[in-house]
Amino acid sequence: MNRSVAFITDAPRISGSEIWLRDALPKLAELGLGVTLHLPDNKTLKPLVEHLEAHSVSIRPYHNLTELLASSQNADLHILQAWFPQAYQSLVGRLK
Repeated sequence: MNRSVAFITDAPRISGSEIWLRDALPKLAELGLGVTLHLPDNKTLKPLVEHLEAHSVSIRPYHNLTELLASSQNADLHILQAWFPQAYQSLVGRLK
């Protein structure tokens, strides 16, 4: 059974944790996990998006919390990697 994992970030730009996502997510996809990265629709993240799409990682840009919750609701597991404390406050308890 193929499991789906939703990685969620509120990153405004590429930095250390996004480099980790760039390196780790393709490896998880190679293992057969359905990996999707949910991230802000922000042009500064375009190089990350292009790299991950080229390595079989699905990308779901979002504009707001409601859109993010709707697009990630079917994932078997949610992994939240937030820059801003408000992201944890907004999402913890609202993700299944």
